[in-house]
Amino acid sequence: MRKQQDIQDFDLMVGSVLRDAEVKAPSRVWKAVAARLDDSPAPAPAWWKWAGASLAFAAAAALTLVLTGTFRTPAVEAVPGSLVAEVAAEIPEEAPVTVIEASTESPIATAQAAPVRRKPAKAIEVVPAPAAEEPVIIIREEAAEEVSDSEASTVPETRDASAEEIRQTWDRIIAEEAAARKAAPVSLIAHGLMGSNNLSGGTPHPWMGAAGSFPSGIKEDGASTFGVPFTVGAGVRIGVGGKLSIGTGLDYSLLARTFAGTYQGETADFRHTVQYIGVPVNLFVELLSEGSLGLYAFAGGEAEYCVSNKYGVRSSSSDMTIKAPVKGLQYSVGTGIGVEFGIADRLSLYFDPSVRYYFDSGQPKSIRTERPLMFNFEAGLRFKL
Repeated sequence: MRKQQDIQDFDLMVGSVLRDAEVKAPSRVWKAVAARLDDSPAPAPAWWKWAGASLAFAAAAALTLVLTGTFRTPAVEAVPGSLVAEVAAEIPEEAPVTVIEASTESPIATAQAAPVRRKPAKAIEVVPAPAAEEPVIIIREEAAEEVSDSEASTVPETRDASAEEIRQTWDRIIAEEAAARKAAPVSLIAHGLMGSNNLSGGTPHPWMGAAGSFPSGIKEDGASTFGVPFTVGAGVRIGVGGKLSIGTGLDYSLLARTFAGTYQGETADFRHTVQYIGVPVNLFVELLSEGSLGLYAFAGGEAEYCVSNKYGVRSSSSDMTIKAPVKGLQYSVGTGIGVEFGIADRLSLYFDPSVRYYFDSGQPKSIRTERPLMFNFEAGLRFKL
């Protein structure tokens, strides 16, 4: 009874599904039927009934299988990048078997570097049955496919710079700026120099005044008192590579002394001043550089031209000034060591104690002619460009 009830339920379901259903015959079937209508004799009414019943039963069975598979089989999952459809058709011998393979791939985007495993996909096989039978649809599962790192499109990974990286970057920038300032190839210098006026220990030149440097009528009777030699100047220092640089510029020097004597037979007091303009050339070698502190050594020479040689005469009868021309140049060489202190950005203060020797060049009598080897102390400002 139970089996019979199931058959009745099945018949009711098929009847409801096939109600008002139509099956459109393929175009090649209609063409084949139309080609043979004139050649084939008219079939008996009983044969057409049997054939019609057979066709109706086959169509009902095919639609039942289709609908049953649609309602009871799991739906095909459309997974991006892994949908495969295979269609295999078995048809009568006069038509070749056609196999259609189609695959649809779309890129898989992931933010992980690990392999991506795709979900199992479904493959659909449609196998037409010979002649009057309807195609049979078979649905099977495909094995899961693993996508390698090279095939998967990855999203570029971004990360924020750490505090340590930022600190290192700033330290590098500051160090580069400091090195650029330190290696500045050109710097401007303004300086002042004072020498000693102490004659103890000195070896004077045999005084040889230049021709005409001692005005006629002036006679020196006693020892001279020398003032402190004073020099001011400005210059430039140019880097020549590595730790070497060359400095030059323009100096102004003032030398003074006083002595007692006679002028045209009359006792008088004299004040003698000599002024020079000189061009120094020095070579500097950097010995130490630590932060704002620098230590260096230098050596060089200088040539000076006398621009003024005056004698001030003060006697009981009158006061006057006598000028005397000077020929030639005063040559000297010197060496020393210097220390530099940074006091502002690109600005530093330096001190250069040095020793200098003045050659006998026929110049007017001065501290230089009385003491050719002199100790000097120079101080100045240096501005790095």
